[in-house]
Amino acid sequence: MDILVNIFGYPLTYIEFFGVLAYFVSIYFATKVNVLTWATGIISSILFCILYFNTHTYANAVLQIILIGVSINGWLKWGREDSKKVSSLKRKDIINICSISIISTIIFGYLMDLYLYDPYPYLDMSIFVLSIVGTVLLVNKKIESWYFWILVNIIALFIYSSLGYYFISFQCVAFIIIDIFALKEWNKNLIK
Repeated sequence: MDILVNIFGYPLTYIEFFGVLAYFVSIYFATKVNVLTWATGIISSILFCILYFNTHTYANAVLQIILIGVSINGWLKWGREDSKKVSSLKRKDIINICSISIISTIIFGYLMDLYLYDPYPYLDMSIFVLSIVGTVLLVNKKIESWYFWILVNIIALFIYSSLGYYFISFQCVAFIIIDIFALKEWNKNLIK
């Protein structure tokens, strides 16, 4: 991949830089419950798909393809709605979503461990599963989406810092902070 710049010996590629930038913009728009969340998210997903295939984190690469589809749905859904109001899941729904997420991560992480060279199959799969859940909840304007995104970014911080992708690691730290801010902002729009 072509290098944009070397930062203290770290070769920052164009794809990594613009993927992170598009993702920052997407999260900013999500914080504001703005439909542009989805267009910028699609750009970011395309760039990260390329990057993740190159790092052999296949679940994250395939995830980006799925997120493009979910983002198109989000774009259409948010484009029809003019409300910034968000809602919360029922307790039983939270328990069901968490249970299915854990079981899916274990089963598919095991299969990845058997058949693919992935340095962190279970963690990679947890990002896959939790990102889909977080994005679907975001499309439906559920405040719990931000808890899932905080967890995704904590796991991703570990994976990508250990693989030497420090710019993405910096992104994860920033996103944890932004996710917490978004959670606070969405609480202001929560239907009680």
